[in-house]
Amino acid sequence: MWPVVYTVDRTGARRVPEPELAAASRSVIEARTIAGREA
Repeated sequence: MWPVVYTVDRTGARRVPEPELAAASRSVIEARTIAGREA
């Protein structure tokens, strides 16, 4: 279950797709795990 995330700039709003959110969260978790920090 992912939150609904929108990005907004001067051209308008865009809903961030779930696969993009999943990839971003995996990247953060992997980086924090490698660094030995809580994910």
